[in-house]
Parts: sequence; C-alpha cells; structure tokens
Amino acid sequence: MALGEQEQQILDLIYGLVYPQGTWPTYRTVDLHMDKRLGIGDTQAALLSVSEELLRRPWQVGFYDNDEVRLTLRGVNACQCGRDDLDALASFLGWVCSREAQTPVDPPDFMVTSREYAEARGLDLGPVPDAQPPQPTPPGQQSVSPEAARTRETMIHLRVLGMLVPSFWQSAGHSHEGPWDWTFVIDRRRLRRYREVRGGADLLRIEEELQQSAPLAVAPAPQPETDTPDEQTILAGDVITTAEDARVVVPSPRAGYETMLSVLREDVAALCTAAVSQERYDDAIFDAFRHVEAEVQRRTGLHDVIGSRLLQHAFMEEGPRQIKVTHRQGDQQRLYEMFGAAIGLHRGDRAHKDKPALICRTLQECVRLLAHACVLLDLLDRDMAVTPTILGYAQRDDDTLTLRVERATPTTRVLIDERPCPVLRRGLGTITVSTVGIPTDEHDVVLIDGSLQSPSTPIWLVRAAGLANWYRVEEVNIPLYTNQDCIEPLDVTGIRLVIREAGVEGQRIVATKRSYVPGDYVTWSWDTTRTLSRAWARGRSNEPAFVVFDASTLFDGDPTAAAHPARTMRISLEPPLIKARVKEFHPLRALAWKTDGTAAWTEPIDNPKISSDNSSSVSVERQKGMRVNATGHCTLRLEHEGQYAEAVVEAGAHPRGTVTDWVTALPPVSDIIWTEKTGLLIATREPTIWQIDPSTRKLQPAAGVVPKPPFYGGVETLARAGNGDLAIHLFGEPDLLVLTTNSDLSASYTVSKPEPENSIFAFAWQGMDLIIAMHTQTLWRYTPDGQYTLLGRTPHLIKRLAPDPATGKLLGITVETKRQQICRIDPDQPDAMEELLADPLQTNTLAALAPARSGEIYVTDFYGGRLLCVGPDGSLTTMVAGLKNPNAVGVDGDGTVYVADFADQAVIRRVMP
Repeated sequence: MALGEQEQQILDLIYGLVYPQGTWPTYRTVDLHMDKRLGIGDTQAALLSVSEELLRRPWQVGFYDNDEVRLTLRGVNACQCGRDDLDALASFLGWVCSREAQTPVDPPDFMVTSREYAEARGLDLGPVPDAQPPQPTPPGQQSVSPEAARTRETMIHLRVLGMLVPSFWQSAGHSHEGPWDWTFVIDRRRLRRYREVRGGADLLRIEEELQQSAPLAVAPAPQPETDTPDEQTILAGDVITTAEDARVVVPSPRAGYETMLSVLREDVAALCTAAVSQERYDDAIFDAFRHVEAEVQRRTGLHDVIGSRLLQHAFMEEGPRQIKVTHRQGDQQRLYEMFGAAIGLHRGDRAHKDKPALICRTLQECVRLLAHACVLLDLLDRDMAVTPTILGYAQRDDDTLTLRVERATPTTRVLIDERPCPVLRRGLGTITVSTVGIPTDEHDVVLIDGSLQSPSTPIWLVRAAGLANWYRVEEVNIPLYTNQDCIEPLDVTGIRLVIREAGVEGQRIVATKRSYVPGDYVTWSWDTTRTLSRAWARGRSNEPAFVVFDASTLFDGDPTAAAHPARTMRISLEPPLIKARVKEFHPLRALAWKTDGTAAWTEPIDNPKISSDNSSSVSVERQKGMRVNATGHCTLRLEHEGQYAEAVVEAGAHPRGTVTDWVTALPPVSDIIWTEKTGLLIATREPTIWQIDPSTRKLQPAAGVVPKPPFYGGVETLARAGNGDLAIHLFGEPDLLVLTTNSDLSASYTVSKPEPENSIFAFAWQGMDLIIAMHTQTLWRYTPDGQYTLLGRTPHLIKRLAPDPATGKLLGITVETKRQQICRIDPDQPDAMEELLADPLQTNTLAALAPARSGEIYVTDFYGGRLLCVGPDGSLTTMVAGLKNPNAVGVDGDGTVYVADFADQAVIRRVMP
C-alpha cells in the first residue's frame, strides 16, 4: 500500500511513542506531539484520514483524550523498523509454539515470561529485581548495560505487538519493574494457527484472514480465578495483571457518587446530587420523576393536570399539545404506557406513602433509576414540535446536500447515518452540508442541537446518475431470416436494443450469437470476424415482414449492469428562472428525476403541491398553469416525497428582445412549429408530439404515432397545412405521415415518397398541396386526391422548406457543397430561385428557418449556436447566442420567436416581441 508523506509521518510518530512507556500512546499524547513535531493542528481529522487497515478506530465516532491510539499489524509493518519488529514477533511466537509442544497437556494453558524468552535467546535483560520496591536511579547513572537496555526495548515492542496478535493469549501483565518484564498466559488451542508462522508476512496474512472471516476479539482478557484471598487482579485497558506475576497488590477503587452521577443529564444531576450525597435515594428518585412529570406539564401547558389525565392529553389526543417523537401512530400508545408506568411506579409510589413499596437501598440502584428518568427526558427532547426539523432536501450537485429546516440554530449539527457532516453554509431556513465520501444509497439524516434531536429522515444520494450513452436489452430471441418470405432462418437471432446516444433515444435490432436478459445494460461492441448480408424479420400481427439490415457484423456487447428499481434522484420546477409579463400564462412543469442506476429520465409529478410566497403577483392553477397577476419577485416551491425544489419568477415589463427560457429539461428537440389552433407543437424524436396550449401555456401531448421497425424512430420534422393538417417525417422512415385535424390529429394517412429509390429531404404545405423536395434535387407536388406531379429540378439541394406568408411561395435553405443560401422558391418554377442572402455562407451550418408575418426570416446556426435574422438587405444579424445546436425555430401570431436546442436537457427559449 503506497502511503502519503503525512500518513507515513503519523504512523512513525505513533509507533515511536510506544517506547519507553511500553504501551500505546493516548490521544492526548499523540495530539500534543503531532502539533509540536508535525505541525498538524487537527489531529482528530488527521487520524481519521488514515486507513482502517493501518490504524484502529475507536468504537465511537472520534477519539477521546484517554483513548489509546493503536496501529494494526499492517500499520506497524509500514513503520520504520516495523517489519523487523514483526519478524521478531514471529520468532517469539515460534518459540512459544515450541514451548507448548514440550508442555504436558494438562493444564489447558501455560505461562511464558520475557525473562524466559531472553534466556532462551541468550539476551541480557539486566539483573533480576529484588523483592524490595525499586529505588530511583541517581541522575547521570545508568542502571543497566547498553545491551540490556536494547533487550528491554525489544521486549517492550514484543509485549505491545503481542497484544495485537489475535487470539493466542488469555491474560497479560507486567511487573512494577517496567513493561519489559512481562508475562503472557497462552491459550493452547488458539495458538495452533501460529505454528506455521515464519515471518512478519505470515502474521499479516493471518490478521487479514481473521478480519475477513469474522469479527474476532483482538485482545480477550478473562480474569483468572484466584486461589488465595491476597491475590488480586488489576484491569487496565486490555491488560490484566495478576498480583502473583506482578508481585504487587493494587486495590480496585470504588467509584464515588460524583462519578456515577456524571453520566446523567445535567438537569437531573443538579436536582438530585444533594439527596444522593446524603443517601436519601428515594427522595432523589421522587425528585427525578417529578421533574419528568413537570416537563410534560410545561410542554403541554397543562400545569394543573397530573397523572393519567396529563399523559392522555400529552400523547393520545391530537392537537397542538400532543407530544410526538415519530410519525408512527403506534408509538403514541407506547409513550403513554412508558411514561405512565414510570411516573406511577417511581413518583407516585413515593408521593402518597410514608414508606414506598419499592424501596431503593443502594447507590447503584438509585443511579439506574435516575438514568431511566433521563431516558424519558431525552424522549421529550425529541418532540417534533420543539426539535429542529427537516422539511425537505435537495441535491443540486454530487458533493452537497441542502436541507430545508425549521427551528434550526447556528449550533445545529447534521448527522448522516450517525456520522457528523461538515456544514458548508447556513441560510434562511436551509443548511447545506458536504456529502463527500458518502456512498450512493439510502441514508438517514438527523439534526441535533444540544439535547434536542430531530426524527430520522430518509434520503437518497446519487452521483452522476444517468450515463451519457447507454444500451439496454429490450427484447431477445427475435428470429431472423434470409428472405422476405421468412422461411429460411439465419443461425443467429436478433435482440432489440434501446439506445441513448448524445441525449437522443432510439431503438435498433441487431444480430448476435450471445444470450442476453431483457433489462440488462450492455456495452457497444461487435464481432467483426463475420459479416451478414440482408436479414428480414416478421412483422407483428398482420404487419408485413421488414428488412432488419442490409449488411451487419455480429453484436458482441458485454452485460454491464442490471436494471434496478427506479429511484427519485431529485425533483425540480422547470424552468427554474421565469421572466414573464403581467397577465401572461407561462409553462411550468414539476418533474421527478429518476434513475435505475444506469439510465436517468424525468417523469411529470401528478397533482404537484406548488406554493407561492407572493400569491398576489403569481398564482399557480392546476388546470391553467402559472399566471402572472402583477409585477414583482416571487419564489415558487414544490414539495414531493420529502424533497423540495424552487423556481424564481421575475414579473415585470421586460423589454422587447428579452430572451428567456420557455420550456426546459426536454429531450433533444428536432422541430417546432406554431399554429393558431394548437399553439406551439414540439417534436423530440419520440413517438409523442407535444403542444403548449395557446391559452393556458400547459405542456401536454397533442398527438402520438406508432413507431415502426427496424428503427422505431420518433418524430423528426413537422409541417402544417392551412387547414391544420400536420405532415410529419419519422426518423428512419422513407414516407411521410399526415395527421388530420378533422379527428383532432388522432387519425392519419401515409404519403409515399414519389421516387421509391430516393429519399425525401424537405417538405412544406402550399395551401392544401404538399410540396416535397428529394435528395435528387427534384421537386414534387402531392394533391389531396393522392396524385403526384413533378414540378422540375432545383439548381441546388433543398435542406429545409417553409411557407412564405408574405408571397404565398416557399422559403428554403439550399446547399451546394459547403455553400449555403436562403432562397425564395416558386414551386411552379423551381429552377429560378431568388437568393436572399447577400453573402452566401461558406459552411453547412444553417439548420431551420421560420418566417414572421412582419416579413422577417429567422434561421438557426446549428454549429455556431445562434439564432439569426435575415435583414431586407440580405445581411444576417445575431439575435441569440450561446445555444446548444439549435435545430428548430418557430414564430407565433404575436411575433414571439421560439428557438430550441437539439441537445440533452434541451431548452426552448423565447424572444419577447
């Protein structure tokens, strides 16, 4: 394991403090040395940053002053000279195993000492001490030889490291001479695993195996039985020293009442200390439980009610006085019974009798009952009416979490899964914390302020959910055939994939020899060793067979993830910033952002709960969306499933040309058009065509089409007729589909392409006729009776068409290599185009165009990210910049211009007239 410089310094410092004390240093000692020697001010954070493989963690969240700071065997191995010490420890264990082999079976354990080991290795440990207490060494004089001093240092390290070795000793201790004069009582059965240890590496392997198999006690220390009254045992941390081994007797001190009362709440301790010190235990118990009852009276305001009536009001009756610590209704009955039993038994028993029936005779029993009173008071401190409360949460990026809170103070702490979280900032009713290092999953969040603690609130954290591109198996075992009759099958089968690339979703049938499970996500990889020719598949029901592909290699993607149950990542109000004028309706959507761990998508929230902090300025109506009533600044708030989201509304007399978000968080928008009857129609490469209602501005479905194999493509381009009929081109389909308005766009007919072997490039309505431009530069007229008429050839390829309301002709974007021009086209004279741009563009970047009634022509610069306007002199003026691949533009009857992105999380913006 590669260590950073600071981590290495910390490990070396801790291990260096073991000698000459002969024990692991306390946190207080480590803190002082790290500050002085390493310049580390926050020792707590520095220690917790060290891997648990190297440094043992305390059972609580952080280190207390008297906690020993211990390394693991692997941590010792990382220290300077640590590997040599582990090899020495392995040698010691080998000697212990050889001793065990020579010892009779009975008794089941035996004892080894440092002096025995030093003698066996021929090491000088110094003179054997007398039975007299040790005398201090005069200054400047050395009590032992340098060789004995080195041996004693080795024995200290063996003792400290031996205490880390899992499960081979029963007890350990050292004499008053020093930690080098130690004794281990060995557990013979648990020693067996160390018989094959030959070096420090073997010890590290055993430690790792034990950690992976089960949480074994590292340092078991059962107290040995004594045979004589003068043998006593001293418990000091993990070390047990017997008087016989240590040749010293230290009595175990009995804790005084001050120490025992220190575990109680401060208010209970202050109330009962005097009675406890005078051994008036029943009085102390009465005072504590009377204090509990008084606190219930104070919380409810019922100062003249006691007993069962008080508790009935406090816990069982709905209303402002009710004390609730959770949202579970059954807990109210439990609280009523718990408080009733405790107050009745301990306060009532001592209030109405000269002598209580349940007399308290010992300090220990008294403290336990006082602690019970503290538990009841702690429960009262969790009353949701007084504790800080989480009203909702929002995760706006990967590493922060914003909580909407109530009754929080500057000292309120945030715990996620019982671990404190750094508070980044506090706002009015919000606390933002860091979630760095917290994994993606469900977590519990709690607010703590002194003794007050909020109920636990479940949250779901995500990071970068939703890959940019993904491929999901939708259908498997699709039979593929070599001909249209679907008689001769191929030796491979097909699978249908749902594909998302660059924000655009689609479907595709591919051939494969592998087996897949529907719902699995797979990689995009192919076996190029074999190429298949044209393949066919049967249509559904009575539909004809269709060509799956003309030529293809074999799909060979590997499964990467299964689809998990959908989770709500966050919620949002779209758009988050709204600029509107008075008396306008504006589109407003409440969305839930979902993920299954790989894909991400949005779903509308049914019947969203949206509130306004300025209802006189902005109102939200369920059937009519958001309406601006007066000028002002307003914040809209959405609450759903414990989460919240906000949107800001700026209502005022915004000037002409103001650009604002109209609809946000859309799939890539392939086309938009505006009609008087239907309002703004939106195509997003999906089967559904959306509309923004012209009166309410609500986004809702306008029509839907049935996607066809093999591409199952959605709507790509739109064109409207004078009577409201809608011609659409589906992605990957050769023909056009016309939705009729006499059935509210719910019925359709197909317009086949006039040239079966060629492709349709652009189309537009001229009155009731449909004008179609082919990629061969031919122009066709399709009449309502189903007849085609060839109008002629155009000088250049037409990329996009739109009707020109000023002249009754057509406007088009034409392409000649990389030269682009905007032309006015008379369908009856297609070879005579009127060029409108003074300087044709030398790039192929213009994507869509829309004329306004006032004569302006608006076009989109796809790669340049701009909305342009063609002036009367043929010049181009930039109206909006900074767009993401704008591919659609439309103009309504009031002159408002709408421009849409063809990108993930697309935005439709409007330019105010």
